Amino acid sequence: MNRAADRAGKRGLNPREPGKQIRLTWVSLDVWSALKTSVLMGIASGALAVLATLAAWTFLTQAGIFTQADTLLAGLTSTGVLRSMSSLMNADHLWNVCAGVGLLTLLGCTVLGVLGALAYHIAATGSAGALRIGFRTPPASPAASGPPQRNESLS
Repeated sequence: MNRAADRAGKRGLNPREPGKQIRLTWVSLDVWSALKTSVLMGIASGALAVLATLAAWTFLTQAGIFTQADTLLAGLTSTGVLRSMSSLMNADHLWNVCAGVGLLTLLGCTVLGVLGALAYHIAATGSAGALRIGFRTPPASPAASGPPQRNESLS
């Protein structure tokens, strides 16, 4: 056996096994592409956050949580410093909260995605490191490798 086969055998790869071995090396990452992808992911996450906020508000309103909080606040504070929860959680205020949650989610996803891509780019190019991915394709089936065989027994 030659040296390459010895090394492949030590890694658990059998060079005589059918199929093709593929190794990919991911050296650098384009930060601009990561920014665009992060923005799209942020938009999707922001839309989900807005829908989750609307669903939570609808559930809490239908369950009567806000009215129970009003009675609890009225019993705790007699000075009237705190307004009622119902007046704070009206529909106009809800849309402002939803917009804020959506924007924060969009900005958070974008910033974290770009910082992660930038950190990987600096680490991979600065230290001559890379992410190496290897896999083996499945072997070709014997029927697909040759011309189709005619079955003589049926003719």
